[in-house]
Amino acid sequence: MLIACALVGVLPLPAAGQWCPARGPEEVPQGATAVATLVRVDEPGERMAVTGIVRRMDGRTPVAGAVVYAYHTNQRGAYARDAGATGLAALHGRIRGWAITNSEGATR
Repeated sequence: MLIACALVGVLPLPAAGQWCPARGPEEVPQGATAVATLVRVDEPGERMAVTGIVRRMDGRTPVAGAVVYAYHTNQRGAYARDAGATGLAALHGRIRGWAITNSEGATR
């Protein structure tokens, strides 16, 4: 699942330390970049790469600085959670991450 905030300029862009208004009070990590790593090195399963470009409603204009939140199931198809997880970690599990699109609207 991928979620983009500040898309089309309708939602304000959350800064590092703020939350995505479309999803709830979860902080965008300090130092988030256009590259997000969702899994820990000890997470079993095959790795995949997801790339994309966030564009305005015209379908052409890229959106620089859009916050993208992604989460995924583990190799068994479950949203595996760590003990004591709260917020989006409790809802979406531990395989998740944030990226902020680059000047071309891209993330990977």
